Amino acid sequence: MKKYILTLVTIALVTALQAQFTVSPSTKHVYGPSSDFELIGKSYVKNTGSSNKTFVWRMTVGNTPNGWTAALCDKNLCWDVTVTRATFELAPGDSGNLDVHLYPASKGGAGNVDMYVFEEGDSVNGKTAAFTFDAWTLSNGKVANRSNSMEIYPNPATTKLNISLETTKPVSIEVYNVLGQVKMTHVHNGGTSTLDLSELPAGIYFVRYTNSNNQIVSKQFKKIQ
Repeated sequence: MKKYILTLVTIALVTALQAQFTVSPSTKHVYGPSSDFELIGKSYVKNTGSSNKTFVWRMTVGNTPNGWTAALCDKNLCWDVTVTRATFELAPGDSGNLDVHLYPASKGGAGNVDMYVFEEGDSVNGKTAAFTFDAWTLSNGKVANRSNSMEIYPNPATTKLNISLETTKPVSIEVYNVLGQVKMTHVHNGGTSTLDLSELPAGIYFVRYTNSNNQIVSKQFKKIQ
């Protein structure tokens, strides 16, 4: 009888120690042209337990081309690229998205982003979702230009950003945030333009325009207070 009770207790303890949630998929290969503003790897976390749980995610960007950045969107918020850890809650049986947004900044290459999820207070019994990103460049005139045809300074910037382009014709310049939202537009008429950043919150942004060869030219800058 004692052995039977001990066995039941052992089973109960093992069950309690097991992670009561799932992360799917555990691996994912995401690919697309480097001219895309972002490549998105989608995953989901489900609470398979019987009580409300608080989960923690940690994002690690592996060996990626210089200039690539990544951000994560969970069920609550799309976070800035500077955030690599956050928490969220799930009720029993509920699931929430954990999507990795990779910003190739017009640079071809390959890299890895790993996301580790665990219940708050138990970082040992976590689960990993591993994303491999491939961003390629083509020669059909519809991909990002790698040339230095655009210069931006200072970087980081505070209230002003200077943009110098190798063009004498008017072109439309757009400033995007890490969520892909257009925050500013400006018509550049040659030489050097100066953008007023005083109304922009601090964060990571991208300056982008399409040149005369129908190539997208993009550069990243950081706005600080």
